[in-house]
This record gives sequence, C-alpha cells and structure tokens, in this order.
Amino acid sequence: EEASNQNDLTAKEYWDQRQEALVFRTAAECASDSEWAAKIADKLVFVDDSPKRMLEFGCNPGHSSLALLHYRDFEANGVDFNKHDVRFQESITRNGKRLGQVFIADVRKFHTEERFDLVFSCGFVEHFADFPHLIGLHAAPVKKGGYVLVVVPNFKKLQWLYHAVFDAADLAQHNLEVMNVGLIADILRKQGLEIVTSGHAGYLRFWNYSAEGGVLRRNFMRVTSKIARMVAAFVVRAG
Repeated sequence: EEASNQNDLTAKEYWDQRQEALVFRTAAECASDSEWAAKIADKLVFVDDSPKRMLEFGCNPGHSSLALLHYRDFEANGVDFNKHDVRFQESITRNGKRLGQVFIADVRKFHTEERFDLVFSCGFVEHFADFPHLIGLHAAPVKKGGYVLVVVPNFKKLQWLYHAVFDAADLAQHNLEVMNVGLIADILRKQGLEIVTSGHAGYLRFWNYSAEGGVLRRNFMRVTSKIARMVAAFVVRAG
C-alpha cells in the first residue's frame, strides 16, 4: 500500500472509514443517485461496435462505474491503492457486469501499456492539492477516439455554507479550487483532448458525510436535504 504524500488531502484511513459501512448496491440504485451518468452516457459515441473497456481512477467501491454501466456496456477496470479492498470487484460481478482488472497502485505512479475506451474518475481529483497533475494523468491510458471523464462535486456558494456548518471536517478534505468546469476543461485541452461536453450535470442536493450531533441536528440535515432535492427537481423539470 502506498503512503499518503504531501499533496493528498486525505489519508488511507479516511477512505477506510467512509467505505466500511457501505452495503451492496445495484447498478440501478447507483444510477439513481448519479444524475451525471445518464447525461454522459449519451455523449459516448464510438465508431465501431467492438466490446468497450473503461478504467476508473480511485475505483472502490465501484458505485460510479456501476452508474455508467447501468446505461452502457463496458468491461470495468480500475486503479486503487488499497490492495485489501475488493468492493469494486464484488460490485461489478454481483451486478452481472463485465469485470476486467484492478490495478493496485497510487494513480500518480500508475503506468500501463493497455488502452481504454473511457478513462474516468468521480469524486477523486478534488482530494489532492496537485489536481492538475491528477487530471492530466487521465489522458495517458485512453485510446485514440476514446473519452476522458472527470466528475467532481460542487461545494461552492450555498453548498460551501451547508458543509461548513454541518460537515466541516469532511469539507476540509476537499480542494474547492478544482470545482470549476472551465478549469478542468482547460487542463484537459492542454493534454491535446477535444472537449465534447463540459458543465454541471447534477441537481442541487445537500448531503453530508458526518452525522455527528444530536437528533435535532440530524433531522434538520435530512429535512433540508429533502427540501433542496424537491426544489431542485422542480426547477430542472419546469425549465
């Protein structure tokens, strides 16, 4: 296992704690919580019908890959630094999806001669201070004519206030500078990639990692999140 370096905003223990309570999820359940997946799936146009392969950076527990696999057929491959975590493999196989290989490596040191039709990460690059380097690495293993996808949350403005009040410890594990679609697009252009689509792909929703506090605080979080999702859905559908 790789030790964290000075550019990491998180440590291995952070991910162990976040994932230890996770339960098995179906691809449909993962897709329902990932509005971006449906919007992106239609953008992935290939010139032939050969079997396609994708590679996810920071792949455990596999929920992001499953969100895409709900809409499109790929062989799922991943890169993760935790050699003891097999949630990705279990998530893919138990959902009846095609499983390829899991490479055990720090993404910054990862190298393969293999090439993939889609290289992506979701909720990954914002946990690093050197995010431009991390984003740039997505371009190395992608096939000619393939796609790179970088998905990050948006913790700015109202979201920042919510997390600062109710989930400050987890907010500190995120680099807000990378939460800028224009910046991500510019970094990928410098890698020689053409931008197919760039923008906000999800609904406004409040969520938190920490549920510390009394019952009143936790109930307030749940009610606030529910109202935000209802309002966001209404705005999106009405527009």
